[in-house]
Amino acid sequence: MTKVEYKGYRVWAILQTSGKYRAWFYNYPVSTMTDVSRVIEGDTEAEAIHKATQFLDGRPELRGLQRNAIAGRLGR
Repeated sequence: MTKVEYKGYRVWAILQTSGKYRAWFYNYPVSTMTDVSRVIEGDTEAEAIHKATQFLDGRPELRGLQRNAIAGRLGR
């Protein structure tokens, strides 16, 4: 299995019973999976990972959370 880091995400592909590879990604170092409404599949592992990185290119950049010292809340 190949994992790549791309724009703050870890991306990899898993072989499905259909014979196609399905790409998955999550925000690193957060360990929760990113919910993707569309299925990203390819005939090869590399193709699925490539399609996932193209999908991530279309998403807004990740912004880190900053601590608001005055209010004690997370802010932008």
